[in-house]
Amino acid sequence: MSLQSRALHSLCDMKTREKYHQVRISHADGIDHAFDMLMEILKRPSLGQYVRHIDCRAHPLAYKDYVESKNIRQIKDEHMQLLENATRRAGFTGSQEGRIMNMLLQETTSDPVYIPYRDKPDTSGVFVPQALAALLISVSPNLDSMTLTLPFSGWSGLYWPELRGDIELIKFPLEQLLRETNADPNDKPWLQNLRKIYIVNEANGVWDDERFYHRMDFFGALTLFDRLPSIESVGTDLLEWDDNGKQSLELVSSSFSDISINHASLSGLHLAQVICSCKALRKFQFSIGGRATRDGGYPGFSAKTFIKAILTHKETLEVLDMDIDSHIVGFTTGADEESLEYDFEMYDNRAEGEEDNAMPLPEAMWTQAGSLNDFRSLKRLSMGVGFLLYFAKGVMSVKGVSGEKVMLVDRLPENLEYLCIRGYEKGANPEHDNQIDALMELVQMGSSKLKQVEGVDQLIPHGEDVDNPDNNPHLLWDPEGSRSESDLDESETEDSG
Repeated sequence: MSLQSRALHSLCDMKTREKYHQVRISHADGIDHAFDMLMEILKRPSLGQYVRHIDCRAHPLAYKDYVESKNIRQIKDEHMQLLENATRRAGFTGSQEGRIMNMLLQETTSDPVYIPYRDKPDTSGVFVPQALAALLISVSPNLDSMTLTLPFSGWSGLYWPELRGDIELIKFPLEQLLRETNADPNDKPWLQNLRKIYIVNEANGVWDDERFYHRMDFFGALTLFDRLPSIESVGTDLLEWDDNGKQSLELVSSSFSDISINHASLSGLHLAQVICSCKALRKFQFSIGGRATRDGGYPGFSAKTFIKAILTHKETLEVLDMDIDSHIVGFTTGADEESLEYDFEMYDNRAEGEEDNAMPLPEAMWTQAGSLNDFRSLKRLSMGVGFLLYFAKGVMSVKGVSGEKVMLVDRLPENLEYLCIRGYEKGANPEHDNQIDALMELVQMGSSKLKQVEGVDQLIPHGEDVDNPDNNPHLLWDPEGSRSESDLDESETEDSG
């Protein structure tokens, strides 16, 4: 092949990569592009190798099943055969095959926002995008990342069969594909290379208010992906606990090693469940703020419970970023050690977690002791100054306080390279000043691996809930172009280059 021919081939290949690199599927985006892409891949299967990212927004707002429509696309017989074969290969067989085919052949979809308020709802805005997403996943073996809304309904009958009565479970297409694959991924050619997911948690109901945290079944979402062979990272934002969702996770069962939950409102017990479900955690990030809570309060958060949970990954954790101090009264008021211990034993504790066996956590977690310097692999740490100093002092295996004075510089992890301190203001607290002065002396001496410290010369504020969103709209976090979701697409562009 001549140099000119190779250059032309490379240019054509680059354009093909760009065209098939990612696809977004939702009622709002229209379904023609996704359908056309699916058909092109079925005609030329090698094109599926280029698909690296799928974005599907089709969350069921009501527990309503799909009603087949006679108004469908007219396509050639050979194309119909390709579609039928792909539907069966994706696991939709028997009576499901015709149902999925009817979804795939729809030319238009309804707006899912208004589904709950119709006597005879048109649910195509949920089922059609999900069916297209499921088929596209099945023909995209190199899929690396996904962005999606929760693909199943939050109806409590999913986890409590006694509430279901005679109501049959509805099979949402994308949910079905994900559940079946996660349960037994070995004999399926799709989702073998999926590494990253981002769960979109948005206010999309008529009565939802985007200024508040949103309830979402995050535990249920995790169990759609947590056993896939290449899965690593999961992220979401604006999360508030959903009492109708899955209440617990199986211990040491999840392959997730990188978890980011930002601008959220959760208790320490909820985070402990996520942490203890992981086999080996490498990165954990959690932050509050940027939204209002529904009742003006917030869930109790015990730093002691969190530390005992995260200690289960002291050998593997490399990055820890916690912005929670504003939800821990003792840290914001500078309470003494005895007061902190009392608070942390009063709420968000073992008894609360074991009540009704809702959130059982391992015995070894509750009885262990440890502190910041036990994290041998930790390289990057971001925390509020109160939490940081409490973490350095550490937790004991039994109730009570040690009374020992501990210096942060003596408890730094041996491989720590970067430290971000939130909420520190020089002169506001003499004890904090003493600790930070000693820290900066250590850094200036150059005798440790710690080379970069932020939040000393310039205050880095804690994240905070928005108490009055009507009067403080400027304090609301804007997810447009946010790190959590946009990183998926950016990394995909790099990988495909």
